[in-house]
Amino acid sequence: MFALDRLHALAPQHPEWQTQDPFKAVLANDMAAIGQFTERDWAEIVFATHAGMSQANFLDIVRQWLATAKHPRFKRPYTDLVYQPMREVMDYLRTAGFQDLHRHGWRAGFCPGVCPTRIWRSSRASHRFEHHDEI
Repeated sequence: MFALDRLHALAPQHPEWQTQDPFKAVLANDMAAIGQFTERDWAEIVFATHAGMSQANFLDIVRQWLATAKHPRFKRPYTDLVYQPMREVMDYLRTAGFQDLHRHGWRAGFCPGVCPTRIWRSSRASHRFEHHDEI
């Protein structure tokens, strides 16, 4: 959603997007076409909307977006929305002695070096993570 909103924000600087796929579908809010996007289409959108700025600059833009963006169906901030079964699993793992660690990087998640993902470990598996072995 961030990338789609960002594409709309950047569109005035890129009039060619009005006639280029996959950008024109996003700018026209053509949900049927967006639903048919390939991985390559999504990659083009992410590259176009995330390139050319420092990580700090990108994080500032994301924070500003999160402060005002609302889910189109639920009309609530994204930060208010949770998937309750996942929360329950995370709480269960914590009470069972697991720790959640943040890891950044391409292999760890969709947003390289930006979006943290959680890695679960117990004391039995701590060597693997403390020494940065592959997971």
